[in-house]
Amino acid sequence: MLRKCLTIIEDNLPQHELERVSRLLYSSYNPFDFDSKIWTNTQEIIPNEVFDKIKPFKRTVVGHAIINELVMKYFPGEITIKYNFIKNHLNRLNEITVCELKINSSRLDIGRINGKSIAYEIKTELDTLDKLHKQITDYSKVFE
Repeated sequence: MLRKCLTIIEDNLPQHELERVSRLLYSSYNPFDFDSKIWTNTQEIIPNEVFDKIKPFKRTVVGHAIINELVMKYFPGEITIKYNFIKNHLNRLNEITVCELKINSSRLDIGRINGKSIAYEIKTELDTLDKLHKQITDYSKVFE
């Protein structure tokens, strides 16, 4: 049912609108809210013509699940970028993945160890490149 609900939303909103809706859902989201409150917030954010199509799912789909799926797929924040990167590229049984590892005075976003060690520094449009040289220097002391 969740997949069906998400398909309706994705089929009826263009990419830029999915990103806008996801950003608003993310900023208004409280994981401690009751599901009825989540659905009310969702109704205020998703355009009426689309919400009317998913309204029948209120009894069978948890509102938190809708928000989680949309935010993880369409909100380009650092957390979702890391989540999708790990899920799609690093989620293997024969490796170790670490996040937020302090190395010297830098904080590594993601480190991967699997016969060789690789450091990943994730930059979004909210970041500057000011610290990048220092980060690379620090990470190079520990990772290949």
